[in-house]
Amino acid sequence: MIERLISLVGILVFIGIGYLISANRSAIKWRPVLWGIALQLIIAVMILRIPLAYGIISWIGTGITTFLEFSNVGAEFVFGADYEQHLFAFKILPIIIFFSAFVSILYYLGLLQQIVKIVAWVMQKTTQTSGAETPVATNSTATEKNPALCRRVERRVAPNGLAIRANAASSATYLGGVEPGGDVYLAPNYQEIPDPNDANRKWLQITAPIPGFISAGNLVMCR
Repeated sequence: MIERLISLVGILVFIGIGYLISANRSAIKWRPVLWGIALQLIIAVMILRIPLAYGIISWIGTGITTFLEFSNVGAEFVFGADYEQHLFAFKILPIIIFFSAFVSILYYLGLLQQIVKIVAWVMQKTTQTSGAETPVATNSTATEKNPALCRRVERRVAPNGLAIRANAASSATYLGGVEPGGDVYLAPNYQEIPDPNDANRKWLQITAPIPGFISAGNLVMCR
């Protein structure tokens, strides 16, 4: 319950900061703000309460994640099987190039313009925003993370949080950490990977908050 209140306070704080730093507060249009919050609540209720909606969102999220992972094949072909050891240069950048090329193809075929036109029309009717800004506002909703792959770091088992490694080994390069109670998102079709240096430890590949590997024994389903 407290975590939900924190989320609510966070929304109010963000809106308040935006209002305070605005150069022309009287020109603020509150309908897009309120509709944007309501849209997120509607989607959340649909995902949590309607199995069909959850299945559709989960299918879309898995499809997008799987599509982006196609870039791994190209990265391995160009840089070799150990390309993941250089995470940013040989794994993250190829995803950016791959997705940019895909978007360029859609633009060349005229499909992207039609998608933008449809999204802009729907959002214009509901939020009364301009056709140029509405696709940007709805982009994060279309690429929402798959909730079925969400895992939480168990506070009681890992009171100091967990480390994110570049590979499935405790000796691999440290990339970052996840605090106790923090959420991570597993890679699609994930599998537990044994640690080559520790027979009692297994690893899971994650895609967020940053791509890497995390210890498997200290995670629980997100609630």
